[in-house]
Amino acid sequence: MVKKKKSDVINMFEQEEDDMEHQTVIEVTASRCRIPPDVFNRVAYKNERIEVKRRDGKSVWIVSEDEIDAIDAFKAIRDMESSGQTPIPLGEVKRRILD
Repeated sequence: MVKKKKSDVINMFEQEEDDMEHQTVIEVTASRCRIPPDVFNRVAYKNERIEVKRRDGKSVWIVSEDEIDAIDAFKAIRDMESSGQTPIPLGEVKRRILD
């Protein structure tokens, strides 16, 4: 198994960001995909990323939902910074909500 750096995974998602925004997400059970339990557990509990390659060279990644959330947060922060916006401190957000 080849381990990839987190930045490689983020770059992979950035390259296909436009295509991914228009794709449908389909939920399938691990047993239906024939994902071995040890592979599933490494992703789900150890936050490892696993690349599954076919003989023709095409591949898919198995990543945890937390990883996807982190990539989405990274992209949101990047978009905010590139647009010149500044983050709102948590205390200010709480004050606005409670007022």
